[in-house]
Amino acid sequence: MKNLKIALICGGPSKERGISLNSARSVLDHTQALGVEIVPFFVSQDLKYYPISVSQLYSNTPSDFDFKLQSNSQALNEGEFIDAIRKTDIVFPCIHGEFGEDGHLQKILEHFDVPFIGVDSICADTMYNKNKAAAFLEDKGYPTLQNLHIKRGEDIEGIEEFLTRIDNDRVVVKPTSGGSSIGVHSVERNVEKIKAAIKKTFDETNSDVLIEPFCNGREFTIIILQGEHGKPVPLIPTEIEVSYKNGGIFDYRRKYLPTTNTFWHTPARFEPQQIQRIRHDAGKLFHEFAMRDFARLDGWILDSGETIFTDFNPISGMEQNSFIFQQTSRLGLSHQDTLAHILISACQRYNIDWTPSENIQNIEKSPVYVLFGSDTAERQVSVMSGTNVWLKLLNSEHYEPQLFFMNVDHSIQTIPYSYALNHTVEEIAQNCANSDAIISTIEQYKEEILHDLLLSPSLEISANQSYTLDEFVAKAKGDKAFVFLALHGGLGEDGRLQKKLENLDVCFNGSGSRASRICMDKENTGKIINDLDDNLLSSLSKTLIDINHNYNDNDIEKIWSSLHKESENNNAYIVKPRSDGCSAGIVMITSLSDLKLYLKYINDNATYIPENTFKGQGNAIIELGNYADPYLLIEPYIEVDKIVVDNGVLTHAEKQGWVEYTVGILEQNKNYYALQPSITVAENSVLSLEEKFQGGTGVNITPPPEDILPIEHRHKLRELIEKTAKALGIENYARIDCFYNVKNGKAIIIEANSLPGMTPSTVIYHQALAENPPLKPVLFIEKIIGLKTGAEQLRNSGSKAA
Repeated sequence: MKNLKIALICGGPSKERGISLNSARSVLDHTQALGVEIVPFFVSQDLKYYPISVSQLYSNTPSDFDFKLQSNSQALNEGEFIDAIRKTDIVFPCIHGEFGEDGHLQKILEHFDVPFIGVDSICADTMYNKNKAAAFLEDKGYPTLQNLHIKRGEDIEGIEEFLTRIDNDRVVVKPTSGGSSIGVHSVERNVEKIKAAIKKTFDETNSDVLIEPFCNGREFTIIILQGEHGKPVPLIPTEIEVSYKNGGIFDYRRKYLPTTNTFWHTPARFEPQQIQRIRHDAGKLFHEFAMRDFARLDGWILDSGETIFTDFNPISGMEQNSFIFQQTSRLGLSHQDTLAHILISACQRYNIDWTPSENIQNIEKSPVYVLFGSDTAERQVSVMSGTNVWLKLLNSEHYEPQLFFMNVDHSIQTIPYSYALNHTVEEIAQNCANSDAIISTIEQYKEEILHDLLLSPSLEISANQSYTLDEFVAKAKGDKAFVFLALHGGLGEDGRLQKKLENLDVCFNGSGSRASRICMDKENTGKIINDLDDNLLSSLSKTLIDINHNYNDNDIEKIWSSLHKESENNNAYIVKPRSDGCSAGIVMITSLSDLKLYLKYINDNATYIPENTFKGQGNAIIELGNYADPYLLIEPYIEVDKIVVDNGVLTHAEKQGWVEYTVGILEQNKNYYALQPSITVAENSVLSLEEKFQGGTGVNITPPPEDILPIEHRHKLRELIEKTAKALGIENYARIDCFYNVKNGKAIIIEANSLPGMTPSTVIYHQALAENPPLKPVLFIEKIIGLKTGAEQLRNSGSKAA
């Protein structure tokens, strides 16, 4: 049986194009073993079609590469695009938002009789436009919310009359056409505030606006798959538990970045009759809208007990822990099983003869224990890193991964596949604690759903087994397993766990206990760099604050005064934990009052600093840690050149000549090899957690353009990074962040990450893909393991000048 050739189309003009890239990457990752060949295409913001490489799908956001499209790829006109995709068997649209979900792309494909996955153009248009969808529901006799339609470009009228028709204290202002909660605002029942929110939505989106009463009840989402003969098969719904305090909603950040302000409960904690009502109505709507293959419907169980559907998603998000995979995994279906079913459904519609390859492997694989979780401010990044490494290694020909979850008390549990797709440590811990009840609820629906899908489960959904930390290390020793540490901060990165593993000669990734301890301590890291006495390599001066000390106002004023004396030219500083990373607790302060406010958050044991609290913070929430190390550092703020990627155009406005870079490093037998540098572009004063680790946000330019970092300076920077790694005693691999200035060839080391983030779109993958030949993520992970076990050489090929 020949491979199925899929044209995977991503990008698009909407603000969801970064999420589109995430979905496309996930489809790529989880169809490789099915006998599928992926041919990716990218639609730019101005609706040009570009064939792109598979490597570009691993970018953090389209801004990483779309400014290079005209020089690195050839734009196709519509006819050339159709000719290109006709060389494939079927199209998989992965564009979220405008053009991809509103029926435009589908209409083009229909016009040229090109087979594609998902709903047709008429269904997409009706589902995507919230005004049309509400009218469709009303026409079919389903309950709907009162609403007011405000057309773009027309006078804002009718708000007063609309408010007389509802009793709610708040309203929701949202675009009629859009997704990912972009442009959605929860507003007090106040005409002027509603008008301001409408204008804000107009600014944020290219859409009309719909005003609805804020729902009082419990939010849910449900996936429907297409079964035999087109029969809709609704899965078990997910309940979305969100704090609606101060106008909170299930917004973009809560959808795509782990936060303890949101819990996703699958199955939903509803009464059985409520779950059956949701499933029954979702199945009917799938049929009445004439949906195909798969779809996601959102809605509410109101306080009155009424079930209501409010949003319809023609192309459900396909990220590795999206709702579609959470709900199918609860039934015992893997990502691969789910995507295979969707592909088979679409192929049957077009009479495409294809059967997924059977993944039969008789070779014995080496065990790898992937450990993630813990209790640090970086624990949610650890969830993304650990589950991503585990999922990637499931496709490895050499290694057999098993996932281990570290609780906040440092006990360790094995967990089923489905729990690994939760977003937070807290969700996973809650699932482990409630495992019996979860399994009992699932069993009520599982057999019927799988029967209707003609599928058999491939995964265990049973409960977990627990170990103490010492028992886990002993188990790894007895099983001769390689331990892949996907922990960030605290016990997992400061040398303590490394020491336990060293004591029993258990092989693990990253540096040993000594270098891990050094890299975790930013003060010690800086001292070692400055002691090198290299005039091209330095670290910033650091002032320490002990958070256990009861500083009064006079003490804080003395600290602030001392900072000014030490760095007279600085009016801004960075305050951050001495021993933490992933942007946890990092803030720019510009005044004495800022310093006092920051210390107040720390002393009050706040878990985060709300958005827009400090100058230059923007809309990013700053996570705060459970600090085992009581010291904070204050450093001078380095103003970097302004680098912006906007609508496919990169601009560089020079200031002092400093640019922030991050560089991956590989080590074997004290030999060091720096990967290609990446420019890290921060939207605000400090690189946020989202920009570092969440696909669809942030910009990482790999390799840097020559007009910003000429080849000779790229070579010099890599040499300085290798020298830094050697001085710190780094082993295996790491990532080093720095400022570099082409005017004087100097580098200022910010920090060294002994266990870099390994999330789906993290920058170190971009650098590995820039090698010659490119190292795809699974091969890069295998290389890390192989360097430590001696199964790999430090370099395969490539040139520092490349």
